[in-house]
Amino acid sequence: MFHTHDCDKCEALGSAILKLKRLDFYYCADALGLTLVVRFGSNGEDYSSSPIRYLPAILQSIDPVTGAAYRYGLDLYNNR
Repeated sequence: MFHTHDCDKCEALGSAILKLKRLDFYYCADALGLTLVVRFGSNGEDYSSSPIRYLPAILQSIDPVTGAAYRYGLDLYNNR
């Protein structure tokens, strides 16, 4: 993993370099259900997350770089 992640509920899925960015992928069982977390830095706010159940619907409407990261993370989750 490239970055520090301090949530003890998250499970690591793996890391990748996409579009020259070092990304870590986690999933977390939280109050919203299963959430995919994409971490792009070690600072607390350096991440993006979405409930997995919403990802198929939102992938069409987000920017291509974020979409590629979420698709990669979703593949990691589905193939864990």
